Amino acid sequence: MNLSNRPVVLGAGVWLSGPVMLRSGVTLRLEEGCVLRATDAEKLFVPAYIGDAVKEHEALLQAHNAEHISIVGHGVIDGDGGSQWWPEAKEIREALKAGNTALFHERFPSVKTANGMPRPWLVEFCQCQHVRLEGVTLKDSPMWTLVLRNCSEVLIDQVNVTAPIDSPNTDGIDIVSCHKVLIKNTTVFTGDDNIAIKSGINQDGSDPSTDIEVVDSLMQAGHGLSIGSETANGIGTVRVKGVRFAETENGIRIKSARDRGNMIGPLVVENVVMHKVQTPILVTCSYAGQSGVTGLSLVSELEREPTSPTTPYIKGVHIKGLKATRAQYAAVLSGLPESPVLEVELEDLHIESTYGVQARYMQGSIAQANITVEQGEAIVRGPQAQLTML
Repeated sequence: MNLSNRPVVLGAGVWLSGPVMLRSGVTLRLEEGCVLRATDAEKLFVPAYIGDAVKEHEALLQAHNAEHISIVGHGVIDGDGGSQWWPEAKEIREALKAGNTALFHERFPSVKTANGMPRPWLVEFCQCQHVRLEGVTLKDSPMWTLVLRNCSEVLIDQVNVTAPIDSPNTDGIDIVSCHKVLIKNTTVFTGDDNIAIKSGINQDGSDPSTDIEVVDSLMQAGHGLSIGSETANGIGTVRVKGVRFAETENGIRIKSARDRGNMIGPLVVENVVMHKVQTPILVTCSYAGQSGVTGLSLVSELEREPTSPTTPYIKGVHIKGLKATRAQYAAVLSGLPESPVLEVELEDLHIESTYGVQARYMQGSIAQANITVEQGEAIVRGPQAQLTML
């Protein structure tokens, strides 16, 4: 039997659905004018969490241990998050911001608060090979929008991901312990990370994420293109080329912490353009849940701690050809006393920002850089900041 040719076609109109499991060989085609909308009228959906094993019904469209699956066409997959899932999540988010963690921990005792209130995802592929999404719009997810876990050979082409800027934890594309993923010609406008590349919050033997490429795409309004923060099983090669960022909180970001790190890198970035991005380049081993850098002491001395299996080791940040206008911080490069960020190479930078590069516990170089700042120095060096001008 040929498993690569089993089309399922949805025509124009609104199709209401609970959770659906996709099997090997299925091509789901959404025609122009088609809206496939999630409904929890029968209370079938269950909350998803990156720290848990895959569960049935944790996404509107889900595939597990399958291959040769495609979702194509010009239709819309609508999570209807605004009416069914966001109000409670926003209430809990505001309580957490006010310092009240009791409600969250009562309901989700094993979940870290930085995750946000667990809810279903919109589309999830787990342990799948040869996956293709092309042309469709993914809209208003209950939580994370497109989730890839332990997958390989994935193509995402001409996909549009959208959710309001104030929607809670609506990551656009989350890539967890995957390899050989190509994202191209894709637009992501969302309320959290536009794209997040992860490998898990616990060291459970999962693979690192590696051979991830993002090319010729547009990131809007969210928190940027992030590696982390859940990097406990490592991150390998990530390449970003020809990507535009418009009014995102961050541009290119590596975020990890002492409780969730491993080997991270290399990251290779070429020819990216950013406008009104708060921090075009952000590399930190001290991530504590903040979406940006506000409130962090950027170059102050940190207390050394013993290394552990979850200490992050970032090595190889190669950025060539970056233009950014109306930024706040040109870059933040922040390692740890026990684990500096190594092999940072920044070349051909043109950045207009309020403040300059903030660096501590790192080693690297800057060449052909034009960094224009409104306040302070173009480069501010904290402890153990070995940043050479070439």
